[in-house]
Amino acid sequence: MWSHYSYSHTGFCIEFERTGSNDLGNGKYCIPVLYDDPLPTFKLMELSDPAVVSKILTTKSSHWSYEREWRILSKDGNQEHPLPGNITGIVFGCQMPSDNRLKIADILGNTVIYMQATKSETKFAIDIKPVSLSDLTSDVELVKRMRTYPCSPSQDGD
Repeated sequence: MWSHYSYSHTGFCIEFERTGSNDLGNGKYCIPVLYDDPLPTFKLMELSDPAVVSKILTTKSSHWSYEREWRILSKDGNQEHPLPGNITGIVFGCQMPSDNRLKIADILGNTVIYMQATKSETKFAIDIKPVSLSDLTSDVELVKRMRTYPCSPSQDGD
């Protein structure tokens, strides 16, 4: 999913708390995606049936089943909606710039768990490991210091 939805691993994923009292825990609105190879079929008159519409909006090719995606469906489209639950974690993409990680950490502080996605060294997969807020801060400070030093040799031969 990272390469498809987070601009080649430069974005981030938001982890939300799922409870019976928020939209994520409401089976009427939050629905697991169905993975199937045949396209969903329907007749025009069936579009008034919420179950048919739900099947159309939540079916994807079985090729994508590794995503284990869920979708929130709402009749109130084309408008801003509140977050579906409390933010509990942030997963930074493998290639997310350090200053962007720090911006997120500045906004959320120590109210969430931070994790870093990295390419696995042993398999074709992404590993997700916890990272501390202090590690994020020191990482960004290191990048800032590196930017102040020229990468090419000086003109006077040093």
